[in-house]
Amino acid sequence: MRSTTVATDKFQSRDELVSFIEQQTQSAVEKAARVEVRSVSPDANPYMVLHAIFKTGIAGGIAPIANLRQAERYLSDNIYTAIENFRNAEWTSQLLGDDVKARYADLKQGSADRCPRLLGTIVKGCEVQFHHEVYNQLLWGQF
Repeated sequence: MRSTTVATDKFQSRDELVSFIEQQTQSAVEKAARVEVRSVSPDANPYMVLHAIFKTGIAGGIAPIANLRQAERYLSDNIYTAIENFRNAEWTSQLLGDDVKARYADLKQGSADRCPRLLGTIVKGCEVQFHHEVYNQLLWGQF
């Protein structure tokens, strides 16, 4: 953020100085932005998360949804729908580039295809432990 130094002797009166400060404050408030980050997946790549947050804050636009704060938007209830939404999202292409987006989606698809339900009896003990930990996080998140 750029700092502006103002010589206080250029003002004729205290009222002029107060007026100037109020104008600068109003200008700063109009330009201000807030970034809100809710919970991030514990297995998320921290560099990708920060990249997404900063790039969205700098280059992102406002979603064209009427009454945005009360909009009914929901996260996917399963990994397959989430991956499909990720692949179809235009913003993720702008955010990551097509090559990185495709490779990331393929990695997530491979991980999803190794889920215990689809593998049946060929599940490794470490995979069961991983899914147990994820389920525990889900339960703790409900408190």
